[in-house]
Amino acid sequence: MARKSKQWRRIRGKAALDQVNKDVQGALRLLDSERADGIIGDATAEHKVLMKGVQGVVSLTWAFMTATGLRDNDQTRLRMAQGQAMLLTMCHYAYALGIEKGRGEAMGG
Repeated sequence: MARKSKQWRRIRGKAALDQVNKDVQGALRLLDSERADGIIGDATAEHKVLMKGVQGVVSLTWAFMTATGLRDNDQTRLRMAQGQAMLLTMCHYAYALGIEKGRGEAMGG
């Protein structure tokens, strides 16, 4: 079987990256920070633990990636920070949506 060209892999990689970007944007459109903050109110101990957990996973991921050859430079740190911000935001939104759903179920909805 013939090997795929670099061009093909690049195009396929870009298409996959575009789909991932669409998926992330779709998740981030579920709520906005103001509405999520309003639903959550004061952060609970559980919320704080979840946020610290996400930060911990990102730190472990960074450690694994740099240990296996990822360059530790301004650009990679910026990308990792952007990813962490997106993960924290999605976790915050998911927590808020869970609260909202729980409230609806408590009211018989």
